[in-house]
Amino acid sequence: MIFGARLVVPIFLISFNVSFNTVGVFICKGPKSMVYHKSERCKGLLKCSTKVFRVSLSEAKRLGRRACKLEFR
Repeated sequence: MIFGARLVVPIFLISFNVSFNTVGVFICKGPKSMVYHKSERCKGLLKCSTKVFRVSLSEAKRLGRRACKLEFR
């Protein structure tokens, strides 16, 4: 019975880590875009010259994006 209890904690931590890294954020893929946003309707996305795309938070960071100063205070 003790063996079963040891497996619960690592499985919980793995599932939490996976869900945290797959949080969706929105980016503009325009040539001057450098920010990711929480909402597709953020004021910072109004001047986007291309489509707005939903990507994972880890992908946005990999692309060198920083958090929107309007939404992430």
